[in-house]
Amino acid sequence: MKGLLKKDLYMAWAYSKIVLIMLAVFLLVSFFSGDSLFLMLYPVVICSMLPVTLLSYDERFRWNVYCDALPLPRSVQVTEKYLLTLLSGAVVFILLALAHGIRLLPAGRTDDFLVLLSMMVLFALVSPGLILPFMFKLGPEKGRLAYFLMFGLLLVVVILLTGRTVEDLPQVSGGLALLLGTLVFGALVFVGSWRLSIRWYDKREF
Repeated sequence: MKGLLKKDLYMAWAYSKIVLIMLAVFLLVSFFSGDSLFLMLYPVVICSMLPVTLLSYDERFRWNVYCDALPLPRSVQVTEKYLLTLLSGAVVFILLALAHGIRLLPAGRTDDFLVLLSMMVLFALVSPGLILPFMFKLGPEKGRLAYFLMFGLLLVVVILLTGRTVEDLPQVSGGLALLLGTLVFGALVFVGSWRLSIRWYDKREF
């Protein structure tokens, strides 16, 4: 597992610098953008693109075929990608939470901040959880379109339901309970997705 993580980190640095640069840029822009929900949530979308991009490189370089020749269960390969998704998502979540906490909390907008964190959890856990099984079943190239459609649809739905800025978010009392509930729901979806991906990837033929 440690070796797989190192391999993906090396590949991310070698082949996905543009994704990392975009992530850094949007993190800065979202901090100075005021209350734009799109700019606040888009770094999470970019972060979730990283495992998908690495899956594409794995298939292009026939890494999956090479792994099948090793005493390395496919379940470990799937688990490593999900772990990478969690790690990258956690880093971006912490950076966004710090950046927007500095802006919102001193202004007394605690509920807005907690609702925003809940939406970040939704994007970071539920969206990859919905699309990654199809990546492992169909391959990243065929699943990429579904990936972008999923994120685009979710972002449009969120903006339509809540508005374009943080001030448009529903006023929710007990924002901490909402955050914890979203975290539990996201974790259940993510774990279920992980188990489904293992099942589908075990049955896939190259």
